[in-house]
Amino acid sequence: MRKNTRSLALYLALSLLCLGRAFAQPPTDSLNGKTIHIYFESDNFSTFYFQNGDIALKSDSKYNYSITLTGIGLYTQDFFFTSNGTAPEGEHYKWKFGKTGLNASDEGRLKVSDFQGHKEMWIVVDPSGPVTAPPLILFEAPKTVNILNPWPTTAPKILYGTKTRAMTTTPGRCGWFTSLILDPTLTKLHFSEVNDADTYGAGGFGSPTDIDIGALFTAKGGNLWLNTESNTWGAVWPNVDGDCQYLMAATVRDFSSGHPDFDFPGLQGDFLLKGMVQPTIGPNRHPVRSAAASKPPVTFDKFDSWWVTDSTNATPSLRSYESCTDIPMSKSSDGLWEYDSYRDSPLDH
Repeated sequence: MRKNTRSLALYLALSLLCLGRAFAQPPTDSLNGKTIHIYFESDNFSTFYFQNGDIALKSDSKYNYSITLTGIGLYTQDFFFTSNGTAPEGEHYKWKFGKTGLNASDEGRLKVSDFQGHKEMWIVVDPSGPVTAPPLILFEAPKTVNILNPWPTTAPKILYGTKTRAMTTTPGRCGWFTSLILDPTLTKLHFSEVNDADTYGAGGFGSPTDIDIGALFTAKGGNLWLNTESNTWGAVWPNVDGDCQYLMAATVRDFSSGHPDFDFPGLQGDFLLKGMVQPTIGPNRHPVRSAAASKPPVTFDKFDSWWVTDSTNATPSLRSYESCTDIPMSKSSDGLWEYDSYRDSPLDH
């Protein structure tokens, strides 16, 4: 009887050992339940996919995407992302995106160990660099600073220590500029006009005194708005807008069909000549012709007549016709004023 008891005990021990191996539990730190956020500031890429089955990430807001992973088998996987995109030529591509950045061939795979034990990961492409640069991997949401541009004709930038950081226009907010704060050690900063012509600090306009941005983040949260009209900070947009557009007065000139400086014989279609004027205007505030404007196949011999109106020029073929128009200038993403004829063309009338 004692012998049978020993045999039964040995059998049970071996059985339990085998069962333990057959039903081994996955590691406690797996991809299951993890949330991934992507911040990618580009209008050429509108959707990102998790590589396992091309699962589309949710679009949380402009440039912000996220996905929460579920599934017991996820602990065995590394991962990367794919994205749809459009090249400047209009051709559609599918790009791979991971630790090495946006790339048509390199996946830059991430692993569960890249979470470093955290439940959430933010993969951030710095807007001040190229979209193909390796992204930053953060474990808390990146903080942002927004400022109502105190210099409407140009744009602001951030100064901290000896470093600078570019700002871009805040989507949907006229006159506002934004920047991600990606350096966790950045606790003090002030602003400067992009050409270093002026500063804005703790004392408002003209102040170079740093602002304690770390204390403001602690008090108000990770998304700050500076209303420069009242020099006040808030956690939400203060319902104040700046300028989205201004009208630039311009003089438009047209010329007689018989003018000798236009429609050169033998030249078909449009003709572009770069460098035909000198860098500075003349004493009469008109452009000054350069040597390049008198080289075959074109010779602008009557250049000075371009600026003489029909009422003062007695020679009919040399007359120019002058009119005035307002050109609507809008802010580009880097905050400078621009005119885009494809978007709005007041010169057609």
